[in-house]
Amino acid sequence: MADSNSSTRRYKSDSIWLHDLPENLDDIAHLKGLILHHADRIKELPKNIGILTKLTKLSMCASRLTNLENIGNLTSLTHLDLYDNRSLLSLPESIGNLINLTYLCPRQGKLTTLPKSIGSLINLTHLTPRSNQLTTLPESIGNLINLTHLDLSHNQLDNLPKNMANLRKLTSLDLTGNNLNTVPDCINSFSNLSHLDLCMNQLASLPEDFSNLNKLAHLDLSHNQLIVLPEVVCNIKHLNCLILRDNQISTLPDNILNLTNLIELDLRNNPLTDLSVLEKLPSLQEVRFLGVNLPRRYWCKLSDWRPEWLLDEENADIRRVLILAAQVGYQRIYDELNTTSLDRR
Repeated sequence: MADSNSSTRRYKSDSIWLHDLPENLDDIAHLKGLILHHADRIKELPKNIGILTKLTKLSMCASRLTNLENIGNLTSLTHLDLYDNRSLLSLPESIGNLINLTYLCPRQGKLTTLPKSIGSLINLTHLTPRSNQLTTLPESIGNLINLTHLDLSHNQLDNLPKNMANLRKLTSLDLTGNNLNTVPDCINSFSNLSHLDLCMNQLASLPEDFSNLNKLAHLDLSHNQLIVLPEVVCNIKHLNCLILRDNQISTLPDNILNLTNLIELDLRNNPLTDLSVLEKLPSLQEVRFLGVNLPRRYWCKLSDWRPEWLLDEENADIRRVLILAAQVGYQRIYDELNTTSLDRR
């Protein structure tokens, strides 16, 4: 162990990156930020970790943590990052002591649930337990009334607690890659929500009161079971990005014209043959379909795509789509452009 003076020099900064904790925690008692990435020798935090009274940010990523019980002694923490701790199977109830916490990220682990005490973290604004094995959430999560960003993506949730309707400040919710057959009732109460991801679930419809989300600007419904564009989506007038890729939508309804603020629309991998209604959307700038971003002249019936467009189309991917994916084909090109075949082999 280095002498006191050398330790002071080594840990002079307010925020440092270590691969292990020093034997004497007094050496780092002044720290406000601590990064313990790839700290393979740390299986649990020492009981006297509370000596770090000034510590506000702690990042322990890709370590071999199995016990986090003493985390509750770091009562000054505002930022806790636990990314990629695969040996940590649960968060302790003592985490509820961290009442100053605003950011909690136990991302990419093996958590199956969250502790009930998480409801005590009333100052939390960002909660990101994405890419775990969560099957349920505690009812106490409804106490997090200051939460603005919640990322529950890539878990195993089939519903959300009803009292999550209390999270009225929520602006961003990500439920990508769960087991949802229906939209949880609480979502319809998130009147301040601007960003919602429901990608990679099993949704075949949306509830009628979904249109209560009148501040929603970004909606991702890709990789679901939709066969029609739900009418309630067309009533969300502030929507500027709508992602519908990888569904089974065969027609676009006329009331999509209600989406006057729509800028981006992703329709890839849907069996559509008519895009003509999109021509009347005043703000629309980007339509992704058939694997490409289609210029405006292609926003019509696919049967109306013209072979002569090949002559001035500079984008090779769009030329390929024009020939193969639409109803143009080589023979029609030969016939309408008066081409001569040089080799039919």
